[in-house]
Amino acid sequence: MTAVYENPEMVRLFRAYTNPQAPERDSTGDHLTRASYEDHLDAPLIVTTDTHVALFAGAGAPPSTQGFRHGTLGFKELAGISHVGPAIASLVRLAELGREQLWRADAERLLADLVQVRAANNVALWRDAIGAESFAGREERIAAMVDHACVISARYLERALHEPGYLGGPSLRADLLSAHPVGFDRIMVATFALVGANNSARLIRWFDTMDVAWDRALVMLTGRQGRLTSRITLATHSLARIFQLASRGFVGGSVNVQMGGPWYAVVGLGRTDARPYFNLNFDPNDAVTLGVGHQSDTSASYTVFVVADNRFHTQQRDWHANVKIPVGNTHGTFDLLRKSGLSDVGYIKAWGFSANWDWPGWFARVAYDPYQNFSAQNAWRLAGGVRF
Repeated sequence: MTAVYENPEMVRLFRAYTNPQAPERDSTGDHLTRASYEDHLDAPLIVTTDTHVALFAGAGAPPSTQGFRHGTLGFKELAGISHVGPAIASLVRLAELGREQLWRADAERLLADLVQVRAANNVALWRDAIGAESFAGREERIAAMVDHACVISARYLERALHEPGYLGGPSLRADLLSAHPVGFDRIMVATFALVGANNSARLIRWFDTMDVAWDRALVMLTGRQGRLTSRITLATHSLARIFQLASRGFVGGSVNVQMGGPWYAVVGLGRTDARPYFNLNFDPNDAVTLGVGHQSDTSASYTVFVVADNRFHTQQRDWHANVKIPVGNTHGTFDLLRKSGLSDVGYIKAWGFSANWDWPGWFARVAYDPYQNFSAQNAWRLAGGVRF
């Protein structure tokens, strides 16, 4: 790759503030970092993990800790109410899958549990037995909310059990999630808001006893925050959905998700209606995809993944080592393929590859696919096109 020209006078100005290449870290930015570090050696430090908050008061004092995820008063009781909504939605899906006896048995059990919960629910339970500080003065309304949740859920389940064809997505949305005057979707939000208020009250009360010098306090977040899916957003992750149709009745589709940051995971699943068709894909279609990858600071990416049959017991597996390298406003993508499994000519092992180059307005591609889709045919592919 051709070296990029750098003007020495302007680069010297750039490095006057930030000079990561200097061993002595001798720049204005480095000086400020060191001065700030020295000035805060005795400052209080608050460290949060996914389950606890720790306060390091400074001057070598031992830390104090407070948990906020486990042992929360009323958490399981409120979460149990909140989970009724997803539980009934799961019954809808079981019915759609034709599991008549299964969803009916689960509905009967859930209905019996709701009857017992309604009998146990009262103001004294929330005020005296659970007794969360943040619930004080709200116990009557919490008990009323729980009672309402039980009533509308039991009413929906009773009708679903006795009225053929009633259980389904439209009735779930209209008669439970959006029920009048308060639907279950709002109840789910309210239960977790109450848990959050309880956690906040505990932490605030704990901090009040610590006498923190807030004007000098430092805060650090460490460890996993929330669940693994908490960072999966449209802005930071990729979701690829592919739907295929072919003559003579073939239908197929797949979903692939890339999730993570600089280091990421790749997960996918493909399914077809198992009808024969001429498959131009490199990989098996009824398969699971698993992989890992890394994107560097220069936007180059490196991915290793496998596409493996998980339906027809053919032992078919395609391993891919994929590299994407940016060069200015273009980029090249290179994929090395290792294929193995049962084919039309018996068990095979073979190597293949593909090479793509993409420009802003057009692209070119060459690929070699041995035993194409595990048939007896070896295929070379040449392609080019324009973008519009």
